Amino acid sequence: MARKSPVELRRMALDLHRQGHTAERIADLLGLHPGSIHYLVGRGSSHQKRAGAGH
Repeated sequence: MARKSPVELRRMALDLHRQGHTAERIADLLGLHPGSIHYLVGRGSSHQKRAGAGH
């Protein structure tokens, strides 16, 4: 796959996520580490928002 910008990768990851693909499958399709997929689709950021909500 040709090199993509972070914005393009996030858009592609979100589209695949909405189609029901697992993080591992998305990572394989995009050539990324599976842990980075959770960051791209926002799961990591939503957890951080909830953790800081009580302060």
